[in-house]
Amino acid sequence: MSSTFVTLAEVLEARGGPLLEEEVWSLLLATAESLVDVAYKGHNNMCTIISPTSLLLSASGTLAFKNCGLSEEVSTFTAPEMLQSRAGAKPATERVSECTP
Repeated sequence: MSSTFVTLAEVLEARGGPLLEEEVWSLLLATAESLVDVAYKGHNNMCTIISPTSLLLSASGTLAFKNCGLSEEVSTFTAPEMLQSRAGAKPATERVSECTP
């Protein structure tokens, strides 16, 4: 029986919100284990950019990485917190100077 995979980006889009903390930790553990497996087996065709669009998940809990083809367009990912308006945020240099005695 073959597993059908979806990207993490597709999961997040379908949910309409972020993962729960427990889900994030589970995903991080599975990702780390998969990276160790990839390194051990010496796969050279793994996409070198790990993002929600290159992380593949199955309903059975299997995690894999998308293979990057030469013709495949590389999509960019920006963390949600970077997309939020920072109109009221102070520049980093200003925040550092406030902490300096």
